Amino acid sequence: MSIWRLSHLSNLGESQHECTNIRDTYPISEDKFARQAIASVAQKRPPPSTGAKSVQLISSQVEERPDAAYNHRPPELAPPPLSIYHPAFARFRREMATPTESLQLTDKELQQASLLMDVSLRHYSSKEQRREALSKVFFLDEQRFWNGTSINVNDTKMDPDGVLKLDLGFGSVSLYTILGELKNGGGDGGCDPSDQAQCVYIKLVSSKQYEHVRAASCCPALLLGLSGHVLAVWGAVFADRFFFERLALIYIGPQPPSALPSPTMGRSDIEIGVREVAKLFCTLEHCVQDIKYHYRSLDLLAPSSPISSTTRFTISKPFTPRTSRKLDILPSTISTPLDPSRFVYWKSFTSQGNQYNLAYRRRLTEYMTKPVFVASLTSSSDLNFRVTEVVVKFALRYNEAGHRLLADAKLAPRIHYCSFEISIGLWVIVMDYIQGNVCNRKLTKSQKDSLSNAIRILHKNNLVFGDLREPNVIITEAENKVCLVDFEWCGPCIDIKEGDRLVQPRVCYPSDISMVPGMDWALGVGRDQVIMKEHDLYRLEKM
Repeated sequence: MSIWRLSHLSNLGESQHECTNIRDTYPISEDKFARQAIASVAQKRPPPSTGAKSVQLISSQVEERPDAAYNHRPPELAPPPLSIYHPAFARFRREMATPTESLQLTDKELQQASLLMDVSLRHYSSKEQRREALSKVFFLDEQRFWNGTSINVNDTKMDPDGVLKLDLGFGSVSLYTILGELKNGGGDGGCDPSDQAQCVYIKLVSSKQYEHVRAASCCPALLLGLSGHVLAVWGAVFADRFFFERLALIYIGPQPPSALPSPTMGRSDIEIGVREVAKLFCTLEHCVQDIKYHYRSLDLLAPSSPISSTTRFTISKPFTPRTSRKLDILPSTISTPLDPSRFVYWKSFTSQGNQYNLAYRRRLTEYMTKPVFVASLTSSSDLNFRVTEVVVKFALRYNEAGHRLLADAKLAPRIHYCSFEISIGLWVIVMDYIQGNVCNRKLTKSQKDSLSNAIRILHKNNLVFGDLREPNVIITEAENKVCLVDFEWCGPCIDIKEGDRLVQPRVCYPSDISMVPGMDWALGVGRDQVIMKEHDLYRLEKM
């Protein structure tokens, strides 16, 4: 059976010359990249203080390594947005983006921030002295954070500089919501504290002690990497791979204002720094509570039991949110109840008064940065709705109007749901799963006519498609017609105004569009350049 994919080749310059069939695709190895196999490889890693050194990262940070840290270093190890696995990461971004002047910070919060700044800006002769000073002022969840706790992993121990521990009772192993590594200053210690914190997370989550946890969870956590007075905050999950996303980088000291000087309200750089650090502490506290709630809501296997055991701890109720280059398609045969796509957090929606539920089956592509999944859609309230196989796409930008126009003309997949979800900070599009071939050759006349009609409909409504290339054109099996997918670049080709007020400007190409030779873009295509109808017509002629 042939299937289609929702992805664009923005980072690839090569072209292919025939339609892609499922039997011809390059599958992920079911052994090497199975989640348990990844954990087994990660258990053999060296200690974090060694694994985080550059000489080790050169060999461990490659796509061929199942246990590589997907943290954008190098760029091909790009993770998906972590908010699809837990809303705490989107909450962190929202709260840190809030201007501090709009916050009502308490005296206690400001005092802790001021003390931390004082300690961080001082010089120390050793990391141990710095950690001791920090331990007296750096509290999270009413615990001392920089306390140098030892953690048992497999048959050894590791000693991260900071941890926030969660004990669920029942004799279970301790869980960790935050892990941290500390360096006395820039250049000290032989490695970056963020890299070391990520190595700590990988060793911990892959350990035998954590086996029952990772069977039920993607193990969300926050990581802190502190180098002197510069703090990096990362999100971490273990899904298809070990995914890491930098959430903040903050200077714990005086900071310049982010707005123009005001004659009515001015603050010193020290004041601004204190308030920014206080905001960071508040944000960390809120997100820690969300992650703790996640772990307490799990139905965990007993730590000493094999994964197939039926012995369980039932803890609390199911988690509910507090707020609402290989792009080869993956064979459907890899779908299993233990597929890591099950850890995607967003699983239900309401449409026209009916409740719908999603059961994720697998990724649609093996390109890890692309959060596109195949799922089964059911309804608990619409008795006439039959189980439907759908594609669920998460995107930072999307043009719903363009997609719906073509869906009405049967030139794009039917939409079941399309909306920007504040809880995860992304667009979510639930659409029909279309059987067909990804076109990688010249279209036949009937197919070309079908595609021309799709572009004509968009242009008539002053919309441009933008990314009109073969991977986004599906040749449907049923009618030998085209079906356009991926409307992330689609948008208006004229400024939309209400009177003199600009409501929406003309859509532009992404700042990171690939301009490598072989992409065959039209003249005028470039980073942040306006997408024009002529560009669509140029690509249409090429197809």
